[in-house]
Formats: sequence, structure tokens, C-alpha cells
Amino acid sequence: MKDTACIQYVLLPQYYSDGGMTNNLVTFSSGRTVTVSPFSGNQDICPRDVRASGRNVHVKNQTFNVSKENRQRVIHALFPPKLDALLRYYDNGYRDAERFIDKEKLR
Repeated sequence: MKDTACIQYVLLPQYYSDGGMTNNLVTFSSGRTVTVSPFSGNQDICPRDVRASGRNVHVKNQTFNVSKENRQRVIHALFPPKLDALLRYYDNGYRDAERFIDKEKLR
């Protein structure tokens, strides 16, 4: 199980880190890996910024949009916002996941 935080966790005497931070994304011989990110970019499940600049930045084998919204997300990742902003992120993430499920016809 790969974790989505930048913190290492110990689970049954093995260490696990964020797959995106370590460039250790799981791949399978059949099927696909679903990528998830709190930052807008080319991941399967991520925010879709309306005002993206069209410029991208590549970090650890992933692509992220250069946008005002992503800059704010980075700030909030380092300095957690108030509860109302966290709830908004939660709701938006839920909708991002639903959009992926609908696009892939998984329900």
C-alpha cells in the first residue's frame, strides 16, 4: 500500500512513502495504475483548473499545471488552511474522483 503523504510510514516492518515523491509509482503487467494528485496536471484524478496557463512543470515523472490555483494548493500543503478550505478540498476531491469514475464508465 502506497501512502499519499510525504511522510514515511511503517506497516508490518516495511517502510512506505509517497509514490509521487519517490518516483515509485506502481505499474502492473496488465491493467493500469490510477494516479491521484491534489495538484492539477495530467494525473487521472486531480483538480481541473479553468485558468491554467498552458505551461507545465515536470517533477518526478509527473506533470503539473502552472496556475494560481496550484500555487495556492502548494502553500496549503505546507501551511494547512482553515477548516472551511479543507472541507472545500475534500468536496472537490470527491467530485474529481466521480468525474474519473464516470469518464472510465466504472459504475
